[in-house]
Amino acid sequence: MEQTVTVIEGVESTTTPEVTPASDQSAKAQPEGTEKQAIIEDLQPYTKEEIEEIVETKGVLDKRRMTPDQQALHQTFESYWTPRYQEASRIMKKAEEMLAKAQPEKEEPYFKNEDQNRVFTNEFLPNPEGFLDNISYAVTQAELVPPKVDDDGNYNKEYVQARQNIAYWMGIKDKFMLKREEVKENKRIAETVKVELGDQAKLLEAFAVASGFTAKEFRVRPEIRSLVKRQFDLATSAKTADTKEIKPTAQKLSTPGGVSGVRSQSPDSMTTSEFIRKRNEESAKRR
Repeated sequence: MEQTVTVIEGVESTTTPEVTPASDQSAKAQPEGTEKQAIIEDLQPYTKEEIEEIVETKGVLDKRRMTPDQQALHQTFESYWTPRYQEASRIMKKAEEMLAKAQPEKEEPYFKNEDQNRVFTNEFLPNPEGFLDNISYAVTQAELVPPKVDDDGNYNKEYVQARQNIAYWMGIKDKFMLKREEVKENKRIAETVKVELGDQAKLLEAFAVASGFTAKEFRVRPEIRSLVKRQFDLATSAKTADTKEIKPTAQKLSTPGGVSGVRSQSPDSMTTSEFIRKRNEESAKRR
């Protein structure tokens, strides 16, 4: 290898040409794409244990490592669930808009009659026993009014009025007692929904209404709450999941058809639209 010698003011120096290391030269000479090809060749099909672990940890499958059978299964899953993710996501957006615009709920009156509603709310509910005692006393007093009959066979006005009062008070007593049981049941249902759904209760109710149910149906029917919660979970997943790479979960999901190819008609296997259609058909039969 040539070397040059230069003398500068009596100082002898030697310079050696820069030489590229052999390893670098060989790396540069490597054909393009070889490294990428090597990585792809290292990708082996999933083992059964690996898939079980991905399902358990809710991981994401790499399509490059799927066997043809696995890819076919994944595509079937994708074609069935992607529209449902999209539908649920649309309903979720509508529910959030409804909740954002919602005003504080105005309590509905217990009775259409203003006087009855006022008495029930202000006098009966705070002290049912005391109110019923007052009715019993009033009925007893009214029963003491003696009947008198005139020459034409008509009862005296005092007696007639007393009997009318007794009928009215007994009717109010029965009506108020039934309404109190309804109030207690609604309170129990509200507490059940709150415990069952927690902080999501209001949003899920709005989601149910956006799906076509009524608020009352959502509150009193557990199977509707279950269906709405399932659709809500789909909508929540749709916000973060890439529909081209559906995340598998450990939950057993319903399939498009069983052995016979006919979908199960249990509420858990229905879409919201299917459930509502069935509900409407049942309502029509009862009419």
